Amino acid sequence: MLIKFLNQKKIYILCVFLVILAGLSIRFFDLTNPPLDFNPVRQIHSAIIARGFYVFLPNSSLTGFERDKAWSFSSELWIEPPILEYITAWSYAAAGDAYLWIARIYSILFWTLGGVALFFLMKSLSGKAGALAGLIFYLFLPFGIFASRAFQPDPLMVASLCFAYWMLERWSKNPSWKNAVLSGVFCGFAILVKQVAVFFVAGPLVVVLLQVPGFKKGLRSLKVWAIGLITILPTLIYNIYGVFIDGFLKMQYSLRFFPELFSDPLFYYRWASKINQTVGWVPLMIALAGIVFLVDRHRRWWFASLFIGYFAYGLVFAYHISTHDYYQEPLIPLVAIGIGLIVEAVYQQTGSLKNLFSLAAIGVLTTAGCLYTLWSVRNDLNRSDYRDQPALWRRLGREMHYGEPAVAGLFDDYGVRLMYWGYTMPMVWESAGDIKMRELSGRQQVMDDIQTKLEGKRFFIVTDFNELQNQSELEEVLNRYHIYEQGSGYKIYDLSWPLDNP
Repeated sequence: MLIKFLNQKKIYILCVFLVILAGLSIRFFDLTNPPLDFNPVRQIHSAIIARGFYVFLPNSSLTGFERDKAWSFSSELWIEPPILEYITAWSYAAAGDAYLWIARIYSILFWTLGGVALFFLMKSLSGKAGALAGLIFYLFLPFGIFASRAFQPDPLMVASLCFAYWMLERWSKNPSWKNAVLSGVFCGFAILVKQVAVFFVAGPLVVVLLQVPGFKKGLRSLKVWAIGLITILPTLIYNIYGVFIDGFLKMQYSLRFFPELFSDPLFYYRWASKINQTVGWVPLMIALAGIVFLVDRHRRWWFASLFIGYFAYGLVFAYHISTHDYYQEPLIPLVAIGIGLIVEAVYQQTGSLKNLFSLAAIGVLTTAGCLYTLWSVRNDLNRSDYRDQPALWRRLGREMHYGEPAVAGLFDDYGVRLMYWGYTMPMVWESAGDIKMRELSGRQQVMDDIQTKLEGKRFFIVTDFNELQNQSELEEVLNRYHIYEQGSGYKIYDLSWPLDNP
């Protein structure tokens, strides 16, 4: 019965359509809420860059002081080329204002298109049952729903990886010039969007290029050389320009590699915890078991190369993968592929034995799980309302006279809300995590006393109260001054008004 069901093309297409529609719908829920629910530091960083492009485009709504500030702040250094930021800026111009939800729409659409590519890849790798299962995991994973709404390059990178894998699979079956060019374009674009994608492209690319034409034939194949050149050329040009010509990339590769962590058991524990918080250990174990069910040697190595790349990626970015949840995003399509392979393997073994009752039970359980996920995520999104934040930080910036040299703070967001909405760039007080990262990098830092560091500062803002408790000396110094203002999630000390001065 299950085989007959899956062979009924219209019903199957309807199921796929409903899965995609439901995945899109939950992502558009609460669309206009400011992007502070998921890695606000990274999202507002992109927002600052996009607004800086926007001020010089036609129909810009920013003038005078705001225009000058927006442009000066947008000069923040970046590693990735600001592709999404530039597209968003032009969309701002078309819409008539810098609506942050525009970038959210782009990320949602990119992620969903990546799911479509993943679906076709899975149909080629396994079959209809596996393709549908992989698509459901990709679109309904709670962490993936939040991550796919973010104003940062990762959703576009993940989508590009899905297309790259699909094109490489097509090349392995039909090594035509068209598939060669498309494979190179999507592999190269994924790496250009975010260079860490090289860890997830290199393995399957090498496996496919070596196994399809063979090593000796591959060295003489113009198509193989074309794929390789198209893959590496865009990022190579970008790095040559950024490092040797303009120089804006010179400092961006520091504080990235921490081999000291390899011998620390806590590093692996934190890494494992991040996996469990984002993708989940059970789905990951199921996906890894998918390698066992791959009879074809070529595909076994192709799939294994993805996880080898992920492990190498984790070692190279050891600090970040154990502390930043969005570094797990490239793992989502890998796990989705593995789950699809397992589901297809189970289906092939037991599908003909399924009766109508079993089919109905599977459908009801899957639908119930999806609906529960949608409702749970909807509640999480509805629980956090940040619509008061723009007005708050705009007012605070204005009241503090946009005094960048005179404002310092211990922030849970590195002060990005004050920068973006308050047009004020504060001196960011280092947290224990910042100090630890610098120590791991071997950088020696001269520590001035607190009063010396606060010289010339008029206001000190605290939004990270847990960190303040860890820095008792700083808390003791701040408690000597009157409070200028405090509210939900923030407290501002007036450093020009000591308590002994009524």
